[in-house]
Amino acid sequence: MSVVKEALSTQSLACMEQLRALNLSPIAAYLMNPQHGYGWRQQQAFRAIGRYKTFLFVSYLYPQILLVPTQEIDRVWHCHLLHTSKYRQDCERLFGCFIDHEPDSELWGEAKRQNLNAAFAQTQALLALFEGYFETEASGESQLHPDHTLELAQEKIQSENEADKGNLHLYPSACGRPQQAIA
Repeated sequence: MSVVKEALSTQSLACMEQLRALNLSPIAAYLMNPQHGYGWRQQQAFRAIGRYKTFLFVSYLYPQILLVPTQEIDRVWHCHLLHTSKYRQDCERLFGCFIDHEPDSELWGEAKRQNLNAAFAQTQALLALFEGYFETEASGESQLHPDHTLELAQEKIQSENEADKGNLHLYPSACGRPQQAIA
């Protein structure tokens, strides 16, 4: 057990377990759909969903902080939002309220736009604290499709050649989660 995990409250640990168990297979299917989604490979979709779950956990732990996800996390978030009923139910179960998504930092006003880079850096530091806590091998998404060994091997080679389609996990999104009111 890590030091960070030992320091978490019982409620935070419960949220973590709920996030680990959260089935986002419809979102994975959408991400992998080449016609209506992004055409991501299975490995890329699962890795991105793990990072998104980490983002959700950080959102739970730090509701008072403006969070700016990576472009990769934001794409998963957008897909989750498209499944509106599921997103609303997941938010209620995990957080007890709907988690807002600001679609474009251009609409946030000049003061918030100036803080975007600082908020992104802070978000990345917080995400790094929990890196690996939500790996997809432990989640239901890994059971989305039967294992196709040859296909997965080809995906790995393709992944290495494409370098994650622009390294979406490195760059800030124009969207974000605004600060939540603390009760």
